[in-house]
Amino acid sequence: MKAIGKIERSPLGEFVSCYHQDAQLCWAKFDDFVDEYFSEIERNDAHALADEIRRLLEENPGRRGRGLRNALIRMGATGPIPHGNDLRRALERAMRLADAA
Repeated sequence: MKAIGKIERSPLGEFVSCYHQDAQLCWAKFDDFVDEYFSEIERNDAHALADEIRRLLEENPGRRGRGLRNALIRMGATGPIPHGNDLRRALERAMRLADAA
C-alpha cells in the first residue's frame, strides 16, 4: 500500500482549510477563529499569509464580497463564511494581525 503524501497548501489555503464545517462548534464568530489562528502561527508564515490576503483583496475589490467568499470556498473553506463587507473587514483585520506578528 502506498502512503498518501501531505497536500501542500499556500499559507492562505492552509488558513481557509482550517475553517471547516464544524467551525461553529469551535468558534462563535469568524473573528474568533482569526484570533486563535494568529495566536498560533509562526511569524514568517503570518507575513506570507498577510501578503496572500492582500492579493486576494486586491483581486476581489467588490463591496458585496461574493468573489471573496467564492475564492475562499474554492480554497477549501467549508465553515460559515461571513458575507459582504463583514468578510472584507474580517480579512483586513486578519491581514493587520499578520502584519503585526
